[in-house]
Formats: sequence, C-alpha cells, structure tokens
Amino acid sequence: MIWATGDFTERVPSQRDAELLREYVNGGGRLFLVGAHIGQRWRRSDFYREVAQADHLGAVTLYDVAVGEARHPILAGFEPGQVIALETPAEDADIVAPVAPAVAVLVRGPESEAAGQAVVIVGEARGSRQVYAAFPVELLPVEARAALVQNVVAWLLR
Repeated sequence: MIWATGDFTERVPSQRDAELLREYVNGGGRLFLVGAHIGQRWRRSDFYREVAQADHLGAVTLYDVAVGEARHPILAGFEPGQVIALETPAEDADIVAPVAPAVAVLVRGPESEAAGQAVVIVGEARGSRQVYAAFPVELLPVEARAALVQNVVAWLLR
C-alpha cells in the first residue's frame, strides 16, 4: 500500500485512517508512507511509533537529502553519501528519528536545516515492512524519484 499526503497538512491520516493503517501493518502489511507533516499531527502516538517507526523532533525546511550510512535494497543505484537537491524546498517538513530496530536510509542533506537527521526510515516487524518518507518524494528530481519509488515497491513486494 502507498499512502502519500505530499505537502498537504490537511491530508494526513485521520483517526480512523490511522487505526486502519495500524491494523494493516500489525497484520503483516507492507506500507510506503509519504508526507511532510504526518509527524506534526501524530507525534508521540502509538500510530506514529508503530507504523512510521519514527519519533518526531520538530519541523523545518528541507532543501536536499543525502544517502545515509545504512545500506538497504531501496538504495540500489544510489551512492553512499550522495546528495540530491530537491526541485523545490519542502517547508516545515518533519524532522524524524527512527524507532529501533528501524533505520534511516536517507538523511537531511548539508543545505537543509537539521542536516543529518533522518528523512526516510525503513523498518520490518511482525512480518510487515514499512518505508516512511518524511517529505514529499515528488520533490526529488525525476530520475532519483523514479529510482527510489521503484526500489521501495520492489522491496515491499518481496
């Protein structure tokens, strides 16, 4: 399942949506959760910790992303440390940290506020797989966006 809210604060999951997504993931579902403001709505909730596998640390502008230290199949075709500038900044994008055992695979780039903090988190639990992008992936250049989304979908379907 892909759940994308983009850069819209009013499209974050509702209470009922959050319950359904939580049940889906806890039942072994595979989810690609995308959005710049999900943490602002759901910080400190069981939904956010279990489904996004993240803690919310704040929100600031995101200008670029960098490939983090963790190696993962969703990074196929990307180089360690590679920095990718967004086509337009993501204002007030969530600053997040992975909840163990989830790991950050992309981090905020050097031009972004809160550089080095997680921006894409990958986790597996109870047979489920989750990828959480705390920014609108449509802001990536088309080649990077296509590679990331294809890699995520391929990993989720394995």
